[in-house]
Amino acid sequence: MRLRLAVVAATLAASACQTWAPTWSEVTGWDFVLGLSADQSDIDIVRVDDQSVGMGRQGPGVHAFKLTPGRHRVEVGRGPALRDRKFLAVEFAPCRRYYIVRQFASPTDHDDWTPVVARIETISGCRLP
Repeated sequence: MRLRLAVVAATLAASACQTWAPTWSEVTGWDFVLGLSADQSDIDIVRVDDQSVGMGRQGPGVHAFKLTPGRHRVEVGRGPALRDRKFLAVEFAPCRRYYIVRQFASPTDHDDWTPVVARIETISGCRLP
């Protein structure tokens, strides 16, 4: 009986300390809902600051990397072994998801591109402090 009471008390104490809706930001390089134009394409997020993201293609849906709000350096890549890499500095607002894409110089020239933020949306379940 005492053991059961101790387990219940420990569970209640731990749940009282848990934060249910922390504040964070997200970044992703592809979105199947966005409907990109002919001069845009999805991209792979390689690193954020000094942290490897490791986001391979996992099928349909949003696969976003969580990060703390603030300014971050995002490394993006494309092509075999992600050899064609570029960098973008972004000021991430809290509770927002950022969609980064490749913006081509023209719809026919896919070698000349720049990473751009194509869309920003609110993250459901994230609460501003």
